[in-house]
Amino acid sequence: MNTETLTPLPEIYFRSPRIRVNLPFPSWVETDNVGINIPRTERLMNLGGIRHIRFVGDVDGEHTTAVPVSVGLNTDGSQIAGMGSLRESVKMQTLEQDGAPSHRSSFRNSEWTSATIRINLNEIQRQIHDQNKNLRNAASWTPYLDKSLRWGIRKAGNEHLLTNFTARQKIMLFLINIHNNLLFSCNLSIPDILARDVPTLPNPGIILLCTGFNLFFWALPERMLRGKDDGSGSGYRFSSFPGYEIDRAAVLQVLSRTKRVVAPIR
Repeated sequence: MNTETLTPLPEIYFRSPRIRVNLPFPSWVETDNVGINIPRTERLMNLGGIRHIRFVGDVDGEHTTAVPVSVGLNTDGSQIAGMGSLRESVKMQTLEQDGAPSHRSSFRNSEWTSATIRINLNEIQRQIHDQNKNLRNAASWTPYLDKSLRWGIRKAGNEHLLTNFTARQKIMLFLINIHNNLLFSCNLSIPDILARDVPTLPNPGIILLCTGFNLFFWALPERMLRGKDDGSGSGYRFSSFPGYEIDRAAVLQVLSRTKRVVAPIR
């Protein structure tokens, strides 16, 4: 990753109003050499409909520990410990997503969410130590920070785009994407059923035509009412499927797994 696109952690607050970082590293960690690619991170947030991300470190969390394995009992009833051990693992990161807005739109495309990603710094430190890496070196920490931040954006985005719809939103996405597109193309829409038209196989040409019409008919008024997505975390997000942004979720899945957002500044 080009280091010119990276912003050191202490400067994130001044460079992006949408990303807040609070990672209480030990004083001997070179935090100035840990950088976040703000433009790339905000693009992932825009895909997932995320207005704000808080990236918070937890220093009070537990870390993975080894538990001796009992292989038998002595004559006095005490346990005999074996050569092996089991590990009691703990989560490295958790996600806390803000609740739904008080005023719900007819389309999820116009709603934005915010989320908090909490990472267990004690567990990360243990894993770095177990791998005999330098705890002072920023390059030892960045793979874990990068993985956690991308995981949190991906999970928050998918939950926001594809779940927790209101009844009105479910009706709208069904009417637009299923009824007006798929069912209409094979004479199974409500008017066709009332007219007793003979059902046919779905016509790809009609589906494409109806999809284009719906994009224009529904997206344009919504963008005029809510404003368009200008990359600042507000407005109507464009999607080929108004109300059910599965295309944006698919792109978010790919990019959040292949594009790094945290890297060492060399």
